[in-house]
Amino acid sequence: MKTNSQIFILLFGAILGMVGCQSGSGGNSGPQPDANQHKPVGTTSSKACYQSDLCFTAISATQIVDTNHDYLYADPAGFPTPSLRGQYIAPSRFIDLNYVDGSAAIADSFIVKDFMDVTHGRYALISPEVVAIMQQIREALGRAVYITSGYRSPGHNSSTDGSAQWSRHMYGDGVDFSSAQPNYPELQTLCKKFDASFTLIYATHIHCDWRLHELDPAFYYTDIVTPKALGEIAPEAQLIFEATSTNLNVKVRIAEGDSDDVNEGELIYQWYAQDAQGHALSSSASTLELPIAGAPYTIDVLVGGSIHLHQNWPQ
Repeated sequence: MKTNSQIFILLFGAILGMVGCQSGSGGNSGPQPDANQHKPVGTTSSKACYQSDLCFTAISATQIVDTNHDYLYADPAGFPTPSLRGQYIAPSRFIDLNYVDGSAAIADSFIVKDFMDVTHGRYALISPEVVAIMQQIREALGRAVYITSGYRSPGHNSSTDGSAQWSRHMYGDGVDFSSAQPNYPELQTLCKKFDASFTLIYATHIHCDWRLHELDPAFYYTDIVTPKALGEIAPEAQLIFEATSTNLNVKVRIAEGDSDDVNEGELIYQWYAQDAQGHALSSSASTLELPIAGAPYTIDVLVGGSIHLHQNWPQ
């Protein structure tokens, strides 16, 4: 039979044990880990959390069911700019849209389906940073913004953009959008204000992406840390001249690689040429046609509001 002093010691020990359990391992009274925070890089699942405080589980790419081979990403070693290859690794985790309400709000003005539509791939991702930026653009604009394309699986993207194997839509940071009473130069200015890495204006929408920003750890296993807002980029391009006895035809050839996002529709062209007599000629067609008799020419063109070329002909 236990004495009164033994009973007191047992009760005191139990009380200390309860306090230790409430305080954490080793009696640490600091805050406990939030279950919604990203798990460390390298785990098979994670949480992707958006402005609305809504979080989705992102499952490992090894768990996806890809019977149509829609999730075959190109080897980043084949990307033509070596310094950017770290930004073109395949996503390691995806959100399974079969278990997500497409009408759920992920920002004040946007729902899941705006950026991740199951018709573009059952498994998807969209950078929480990009969603937050699009909300800022919407607020700065002061009128409705319509997302025309967010995430696309590689298979869906190929059917949309031909052989666009490097499109940022597949990596979760590329967005095509329009707005009420669209003013595309205005939208382009806003994208650049919010650190877009690449922008292009089309006849029916604008493409903006944040390909130089850090890849979100909710979707990527990577030890590469890319500083945000490294600046804007533009694909390499050149003017191609085709001369006949009477006419000079000029067109733009855009290099392969990080120019894959140019294949999303009809780009906007702004041509300006000056002939030997100083007469100015302008055009918004995709190619420029000039009379040979007016040579030599000074030619400028702005493609998609981002790619500027200047050349004399003949050189």
